[in-house]
Amino acid sequence: MTSITILILITYLYHLKQRLNKKLASEVDERTKRLYVSEQKYRDLFEQANDGIIILQDEKLKVFNKRFIDMVEYDPDDIFKGKFIDFVSEDNRKDFLQRQQNRLSRRKPRTREEICLCTINNKKIDVELSIKLIEYEGVIGELIMLRDITQRKAVHKKLIYSERVAGIGEIAGGIAHEIKNPLSNINSSIQLLKSEFNFEKEVNVYLDIIERNVGSANTVVQKLIDFAKPRDVNLELKDIKQILDYSLKLLKSRIRKSNTHIGQYGFDNMPKIQLDEVQLHSVFTNIILNSIQSFEIGGTLNISATVDDEHFHDNSSSHKHVRLSFKDNGTGIPKEIIDKIFDPFFTTKKDGSGHGLSLVFQIITEHKGTVEVFSEEGKGTDVVLRFPIPDPT
Repeated sequence: MTSITILILITYLYHLKQRLNKKLASEVDERTKRLYVSEQKYRDLFEQANDGIIILQDEKLKVFNKRFIDMVEYDPDDIFKGKFIDFVSEDNRKDFLQRQQNRLSRRKPRTREEICLCTINNKKIDVELSIKLIEYEGVIGELIMLRDITQRKAVHKKLIYSERVAGIGEIAGGIAHEIKNPLSNINSSIQLLKSEFNFEKEVNVYLDIIERNVGSANTVVQKLIDFAKPRDVNLELKDIKQILDYSLKLLKSRIRKSNTHIGQYGFDNMPKIQLDEVQLHSVFTNIILNSIQSFEIGGTLNISATVDDEHFHDNSSSHKHVRLSFKDNGTGIPKEIIDKIFDPFFTTKKDGSGHGLSLVFQIITEHKGTVEVFSEEGKGTDVVLRFPIPDPT
């Protein structure tokens, strides 16, 4: 082989290598672009997911999406610095850690559970966890999807409560009607005895006692009947501030006597909403009196109004709603009974009938609204009412 032939062969191989390099570089560049597009697509899906997504490894949050940030309301840097357990409600932490240890030790591939998370403002949210064991950067970790089920649980709880109230009301109404007739007979008999016979003074004293007690019993029975029977709701566009002011005016002497300071905030330019004025007056009266009675030597009740855009009610077509807060600094409600306060006939007062808050719940529900109570013993109570704002036609 001559030197010229060798030179031609070397030149050909050089140009062939150049062409192959260009082709390879082009293919690498194309595949890199496709990989970037694919990665970006999954990154967008990850960030725009409606559920929170995290990767948990050695209790540390290695990866989390925007939805998780929105859930806990913490700064991303603070999330990286902390542990996932820091976001779990204190009363859920022990059980969660035990289940986590069980998952990792037994290598359970998939599990589901429900826990309660706390936001930076100590707001509690119920979440459903879907957990899958994965290998991340060569180490076993947990891929967790977090779905906010706070609203779903609230609706379910409300449904159960409504069914229970309806059942109790039906029973109470039946009992009340059975008692009302004998009470009427007793009262009629007393009136007849007084009119037909000239009893001694001492006997008349006892007849008066019986009559007063029959009257008290009749009042209780009537309340039971009123609670059991459906109410006619007369909804009209009303100014909620005017109804509140009227209620406060009627309670003026009680407020002054109890040394209660009333503050009102945020009522300027409040939209009119569909309200039954008579029933709402009853709601405000019950809530205000409960606050007054919670003060030992006077206190403050702040009543504030805001318009919120959050969709708060599954059966409401309106997203906007009026939020009314009655926040006092009274004795608060013990944690162990706060779930019972809307139950019919439940009361902690010596002379209470247990109708007040259950009536509040019924009336607000009939307004297609919601009522929530937040309380801490020794610090006070916040009763929050929400009313849908009708869409403009």
